[in-house]
Amino acid sequence: MNDRIYLFVVLISIILTLLTTIVTLAENSSPHAGLSVFFAFFIVSIIGYISIKYNKMKIGKLIFSYIFGCVLLPCVYLYCEGINSGAPLYLLTSYFIIGLLLTGKSAIICYVVTLTLHMILIWIPYFHPNSFNIEPLSLEARYFDNAIAIVLVGFALFTLSIVSLDSYRKEHDSNKELLTKLKNMSEHDELSGLYNRRYLYRRLEELYSNNNDEINSYYIAMYDLDNFKTINDTYGHLFGDKIIVYFSDILKRNINEEAGELASRFGGEEFICIYKASTLDKAYAKAESIRLNLQLSEWSEDKNLTTTVSTGLVPCKKFSNTTQCLKEVDDLLYKAKESGKNQVYYNK
Repeated sequence: MNDRIYLFVVLISIILTLLTTIVTLAENSSPHAGLSVFFAFFIVSIIGYISIKYNKMKIGKLIFSYIFGCVLLPCVYLYCEGINSGAPLYLLTSYFIIGLLLTGKSAIICYVVTLTLHMILIWIPYFHPNSFNIEPLSLEARYFDNAIAIVLVGFALFTLSIVSLDSYRKEHDSNKELLTKLKNMSEHDELSGLYNRRYLYRRLEELYSNNNDEINSYYIAMYDLDNFKTINDTYGHLFGDKIIVYFSDILKRNINEEAGELASRFGGEEFICIYKASTLDKAYAKAESIRLNLQLSEWSEDKNLTTTVSTGLVPCKKFSNTTQCLKEVDDLLYKAKESGKNQVYYNK
């Protein structure tokens, strides 16, 4: 964001000094005034070009802030009739630029140095009127010069404010999007798109830590794809991944996240779902539906291939913590495997 702002600061400064040069010439001011403003335009252009071309943005911002606020604007101030003109308004832009381009100690030091120099420029003619030999403008010229200064400085500050705020919004939105992606990556399994094991444990801990009746309506189902190693060895790992993704989609379609349900990939070919149901029979019906859905699936790789899943199912209310609950559902899953696979096993 800061580099983008720097580019606009350089561009606006070039435009500002160029327009000021034109206005100075149109006012028939002294040759020194026109040359000083043109000199500022030239130096600003050179600093900006070199720092951008050679990618020296950091040092470019520092040099630009000092040269612009402590050299160029003071020269313009001195040769454009000083306090008797609109020149003091141009000095204000240097503080705005320091705030945009610099940070920390660099910004504070540059601000103090610039402010000190500007105060000296303003007050020396008051105590020593003949120090800079500044001749006041006529009343008409003074009004005209101040009006032009307000227009140009106002344009510069307005434009830089809009650009800096726009850059901030874009960076804020970009960071927010990045945080959302990182959060999603930390909570979801990459292959299946389901919640990962970490998020599952967090959700279960929340359920068991609420100390209320909410836990009574939740059930845990642990699924394990049958003969998955054999399928991988026979058809290849890409096909194995295809089955995992396909089964994950079945689980997703049978989950109501608004009700507090979730589907997660526990690891490898194992999956765990949290269901909300009024009775064990209803939770069983959901798990059984998922089992049948997978069993009836057809695969282009082998029309005769039947994919099945074994399942353990437990009510959360029977246990006092996550560890006990997961141990029991894992034991039931093992019994489903031992009893011939392709079934939902539970204890009433």
